Amino acid sequence: MLRNIKLTFVILILFSILGLYFCINTNIFLITWIGLELLTFTFAGILLKNKNHFRLEKTFKYFLTKILAGLFFIFGSFLCWNYYINKKNIGKFLIIIGLLVKLGLFPFIKWFPDTMYSSKFFAGFILCTYQKIAPLFLISTFDKNFILISCFISFFLCCLYIIKRKSILRIIRFSSVKRMAWITLTTCFNTNVSFFCFFIYTLLLLPFFITLKKFNIRKMNKTIKKTQLIILLLSIRRIPPFLGFFLKFVLLLNLYLYIGVFLRILLIFLSIPIRFCFFRIIIFSISIGGKINNRILFLKPFLINIFTVIKVRALFPILSVI
Repeated sequence: MLRNIKLTFVILILFSILGLYFCINTNIFLITWIGLELLTFTFAGILLKNKNHFRLEKTFKYFLTKILAGLFFIFGSFLCWNYYINKKNIGKFLIIIGLLVKLGLFPFIKWFPDTMYSSKFFAGFILCTYQKIAPLFLISTFDKNFILISCFISFFLCCLYIIKRKSILRIIRFSSVKRMAWITLTTCFNTNVSFFCFFIYTLLLLPFFITLKKFNIRKMNKTIKKTQLIILLLSIRRIPPFLGFFLKFVLLLNLYLYIGVFLRILLIFLSIPIRFCFFRIIIFSISIGGKINNRILFLKPFLINIFTVIKVRALFPILSVI
């Protein structure tokens, strides 16, 4: 039985690699669509390993949403390449909608957080990283106007959803949507920088999900007693000198060349709610919750002071980029 499960898992991985190869190495829309659907079916197979009724329901929701995105993509491709129907602009718009859905951005933003929250840690990591490579690569070839609007609306919706969240995975999932919006926004101007940032983002998430799985941490009411996880949270929230700060610095530096001052300030304002949620989790863990090991106890005064300064500076977003 265990051998069959491992064989099935290997087959799913091979098909997902094949789907990604189809998406990246062909200019034929039909083959690209087949590659996207292969990625959808393989990830649905990974999710279906869970027999929980709630997870099966979220898997079904994921599958329907991805199929809808695939229909947008293939119908838009038909309009673009049909010589008898002069609807190329509508076709490109539908293709962009389909790719935005697959990225988990506006106008279909809710399916991604729900699917990630109901997934196990490994599936959540795959959903945040590997599943985004193909649509991110494809969307970089299209017009940027609607993509910019979608990214900014996604920023705003993440701020609304995240304010009262206490689950670490719930905060991470909306933070992931916001980070993907940052990377997609960068893709509109510089594809090389966006994929470099995506690689850094993957390096940030990998140890974080491994740590969450190791200690089985999902909610804030389960005290974070490990210095390792606190450091990873600091890195994800882009606190210097961690790797996450370098990622945000590269993104801001690239966008600084292409967008106006108002949009830059707006992006920073929309980062405040997620920053406060992360700091609330960390401060709660090191100051209130239960027994704390000696390393965290040693760092406690320093961390609380530095978080206080950062939260005050967050009230003045312009200072956050200095």
